[in-house]
Amino acid sequence: MQDLKPSRVTIDGVPLAATAPVAWRFQTGSQPYVGVYSVHKKDWTKLEPKLGQEVSLSITSSQGETIEIKKLLLLHIVPTDNVHRVSFAPADVRFLWPRKVIRRNYNVPVRGGTRTAFGTGETQTVVDNPAYKATSMKRGKPWTAREALEDVLDEVAEKWQIDSWPLAAGRDDIDIQDVHLADSGDVCIETLLGYIPGSSLWIDADGVARVVNSTDLQSSDNRWIELETRTVEGEPGDFIDRTGIRPQRVTVFFERELEVLLHARDNWQATQSSGDPNEGYLENVLPTVDLETEVDLWNPRTKATERVVVPPGTWVPVKAWLEAMDRIRPSSSYPWTFETLRELWIVGDLEGALGARFEVDDNVDGKVSERVAALRQHFRQTWRLSQLWMDRIERILPIRAGLFDPFSQTRQPASVWGECCYVLGPKGSLIADASDPASGDVYSNRTWRTRIGKAPSIVQIEPSQAVLSILDEHLGIFRIDYKLPANGTVDAIIPCNTTNGPAGSSRVGGPWRDLREQDRRASGPGYRIDGNEAGVLLRDRLDFWVLLTIIPAAPNHKTRLHSLSVEPGDLMLEFGAANYSAGEGPTLEVYVPPSQATARFAWQSDGEASATLVDLLNLNSQDPGEELTFTGDAERLPGFQLVNEEPELRALARGIAAEQLLPYADAMQGNVVTVLRPDKANLVGAMSAVEIQVAPHPSGAVRMVHGFPGYAAPVSRFAFLPASARKVLLRTVGAEL
Repeated sequence: MQDLKPSRVTIDGVPLAATAPVAWRFQTGSQPYVGVYSVHKKDWTKLEPKLGQEVSLSITSSQGETIEIKKLLLLHIVPTDNVHRVSFAPADVRFLWPRKVIRRNYNVPVRGGTRTAFGTGETQTVVDNPAYKATSMKRGKPWTAREALEDVLDEVAEKWQIDSWPLAAGRDDIDIQDVHLADSGDVCIETLLGYIPGSSLWIDADGVARVVNSTDLQSSDNRWIELETRTVEGEPGDFIDRTGIRPQRVTVFFERELEVLLHARDNWQATQSSGDPNEGYLENVLPTVDLETEVDLWNPRTKATERVVVPPGTWVPVKAWLEAMDRIRPSSSYPWTFETLRELWIVGDLEGALGARFEVDDNVDGKVSERVAALRQHFRQTWRLSQLWMDRIERILPIRAGLFDPFSQTRQPASVWGECCYVLGPKGSLIADASDPASGDVYSNRTWRTRIGKAPSIVQIEPSQAVLSILDEHLGIFRIDYKLPANGTVDAIIPCNTTNGPAGSSRVGGPWRDLREQDRRASGPGYRIDGNEAGVLLRDRLDFWVLLTIIPAAPNHKTRLHSLSVEPGDLMLEFGAANYSAGEGPTLEVYVPPSQATARFAWQSDGEASATLVDLLNLNSQDPGEELTFTGDAERLPGFQLVNEEPELRALARGIAAEQLLPYADAMQGNVVTVLRPDKANLVGAMSAVEIQVAPHPSGAVRMVHGFPGYAAPVSRFAFLPASARKVLLRTVGAEL
């Protein structure tokens, strides 16, 4: 039988009082472990001179096993319950970390001084090229998370080492960006550990800071098996099998963003039609300016036109508003009709013709001027999407599906295929004369829709230089403004084509500058000749198409979301961990907020996409909330192309599945109590702590408590992403599509 000797616990050779238990705990985090011990008063004289200095704690078990815990800082005395003893507190090396100030910047984005143009011609989008500030880089290269952590550990910790790198990336190249550290050492270390999901740090018996992968369940499970020398005091911990509740699969849902093609028909020659509601027709609108406006509006509930009184700022169709203004126009006013606008929009006194006589006695001038100003601002420039569509749309966005620049998240602007009229300036006139001396056009029509219907898709046709801006995303109101060419040839732009002939004429063009032709051609804007021809008139018809993005609101259930399913077995193959074996529980569904990612569908085929939208938005039903069973391919959407499935959505779905399934992983759980094992006084994998406990006299038994929480530390979904996807989703400088 083995001879057992009494256990012994000393601080720098000074024995501790055996009247109270003694413990030392190896634990994770940046905060120190602080013990409280007692010595007899006569022995305190040996320790008192060492206050504020390093000491070592030595524990020897009755079996003769010894562990020495070094680099402890003897802090101060603490109150004791016995006048014959002195109690004091030692702490591990982390106690000194808050005394270090860290000031570091890592990978700080700045404007690089260069720009990149996306697209061609007048429709191109230009973005600033980002770069990293030189002082925030490591010898001209971006810092990785590991390098940044090592950099701070070099300054804060006397000794450190990385035992295992987290599952977060599976490699050493976790990207970080725009990291600013200006705090104490312990806070900065904790901050950097937060950029490395799954990482943890503890202090070993030699005072060395050690970084471990707390998601490594396999290592902690192996440690459980290795701890064969156990005492009867240990908990009956066991292997936790979560197969019954672990999901069979994970389904991830993303909001859809769909490009939609909208058509405006503004025809004043015939009775204006709203068009096919399934086509997403647009109508020209403006906000009322009078305190009260009596206007005829369509009531979708009664399906009839009703005369109502609306307050100022109410968006109404231009045609209905003109009719309302014509009913209350001053007696001296021209009719408030398109014909008046047609003749006087470009030249002439439109305000005077519509009733402003610059008299102040009855405030007529002010009212007329305000109405004309609203008309000038919005006529053929501000448009509203049909109510049938807006009932089924959550938002409209002035962008396309394509992503130009991952860093700035710059998207392609909405496209417009329309028409306008350039008013040439002196430079433009000289160029026109030089290119075609026989031409006298000062007003030059531009049309970007001549091939629509001939090509398989409108996206194959170069759009105009118009800029679409949203005025009210919930009401579906937007504005179209044509940009002046950068070469300075154009002084102004009229928001539609012009004509020099009578109403309905197909002839277009500007005034003729050759006075020898004045008897048969208009020589300037507004000049009339026989046959009622004029210099420049607004064309009675306007046609244009816009391609913008919508977020659907119909149907009112999750079928309007894009879904991707992930099998746990796929994760096991990808990450090489048995933790992701398939379970028997129900499918786990996860919603991804739009701030992280959306499923972006680009318009591809006009016919197929239009039919898909009718089905997807349930446009054939008068009830937007009606239950819908989409008859098409709900994942692919015929006529559309999902532009960001790879590397974004698939990778993010797998990362989310890995994040969500990690808590369902099988693992060891419980506290294993063993005799003193100095070789096992360390933390591996998902272990929570190792504590050495010494019982008071007369037992003096020494034991080690090994903590197994039964689960892995939480890990962010972004940590599982490959570098390419993480760069795009986290907007890292240098990301490429």
